[in-house]
Amino acid sequence: MTENVSLPERLEATFLTSAPDLKRCPPNGGAEVAFAGRSNAGKSSVLNQLTGNRRTAKVSKTPGRTQLMNFFDVRTGGRMVDLPGYGYAKAGKEAQKNWQSAVNHYLSYRDALVGIVLVMDIRHPNQAFDKQMLDWASASELPIRVLLNKADKLGSGAQKQELNKMRNLYQEHPTASFQTFSASRGTGKPELIATLLDWLALPIDTDDAEEAERREGAPRRRAAHGRAVRALAGAHERGLRHARRQRAQALHTAPRVRQHRLQRHAVGVGAVRQPHSNVAALPRKLPRAGRHAARDLSLIHI
Repeated sequence: MTENVSLPERLEATFLTSAPDLKRCPPNGGAEVAFAGRSNAGKSSVLNQLTGNRRTAKVSKTPGRTQLMNFFDVRTGGRMVDLPGYGYAKAGKEAQKNWQSAVNHYLSYRDALVGIVLVMDIRHPNQAFDKQMLDWASASELPIRVLLNKADKLGSGAQKQELNKMRNLYQEHPTASFQTFSASRGTGKPELIATLLDWLALPIDTDDAEEAERREGAPRRRAAHGRAVRALAGAHERGLRHARRQRAQALHTAPRVRQHRLQRHAVGVGAVRQPHSNVAALPRKLPRAGRHAARDLSLIHI
């Protein structure tokens, strides 16, 4: 798609928002490409190199500082999503668990996701989570671009050797592609930009946006339904009281018999009110599985 079009030197992107979990992600705004990788692989530096702005993603001397999913709007369309880095040993177990849950749910249920950029350190590639991510992407038929970052740390011969080793290792993964990259020098940047522009131009399924809107409107509909049920129950109860008064006046029913009938009518009123209590107890519909959720991501551990 981008072969006959001159590529931009950088991708202009602006920060949109951060989200700790899937339900607080922004509404769909086009195709999304997620950036994943170990906390020390240089993922933030890759994003900054792509945008030509050192402030796009926060770079820290302490790995693992990205603990939220950060969304960036790309001017030409679509979004880039910086996922929390994984494998930071000094992070608490609870924090790691939260990161894992957020990333897993995003990858499984976000239909706007059209591809993943997996950042590895070329000197230490194919770690445990890298393997799991590649296997999951293959099973989910989701394109994944592996960046062997920090290529400037190796000579050209060693770079080619590592690149060929990864390609041979995952030649049975049809959705995986590989390239060397240097976030510090920009090596491999045009090739990556071409891939990202192709992915970000892909159409997405908007059903999930409609589903999210339906879920957000459900509480309002339940409240309106509850008010209608209460109004109906109140009107029915008033009608019963009026009918009881007329019946008592017409038949001059004895107090004991009248009390017995009132008890029977009270049971009827309770039956009318029952649907209202059931409305509040209705469970929310479980989120629809994304079209890429071919495997259970709970098997992936950070």
